[in-house]
Amino acid sequence: MPIIQNYSSVKCRIWQLLNLFLVVFAFYEAFTFELSAQNQVDQSLTNDWKLTNSKTGELFPCRIPSEVHTTLFENQVIEDPFFGKNETDLQWIGDQQWDYSCTFLPDESLLQCGQIELQFGGLDTYCSIYLNDSLLLQTNNAFRSWRI
Repeated sequence: MPIIQNYSSVKCRIWQLLNLFLVVFAFYEAFTFELSAQNQVDQSLTNDWKLTNSKTGELFPCRIPSEVHTTLFENQVIEDPFFGKNETDLQWIGDQQWDYSCTFLPDESLLQCGQIELQFGGLDTYCSIYLNDSLLLQTNNAFRSWRI
């Protein structure tokens, strides 16, 4: 069994190798970012959304990111849920099914891409994502982002 005579020199060598790895890794990350950024086309879908109460069919315009209480408050349907005891009067909201939807046309440059990726962040725990009536994704975790 080998015995380490000079622990501090071994420790120093490990730190040198670790620093070299970090420099190489940082260079690799910067290089791959530059390559992918040249061919990347982004189209944000944060505007022109609608929140629908599936039970009543009521529509409320909104922007994303949002959540049901904020959208209803901004559309003057409910009082401020954070004021006084208003929250107790708003429990009915959780008993309803709410759907967010938007209609959009993809940018022409987006259609020229060989691969299109959709990114979702801040989704509720359980969501179903549809595009043109086709189910794309069902989520089960509010603490992560989703890419398809």
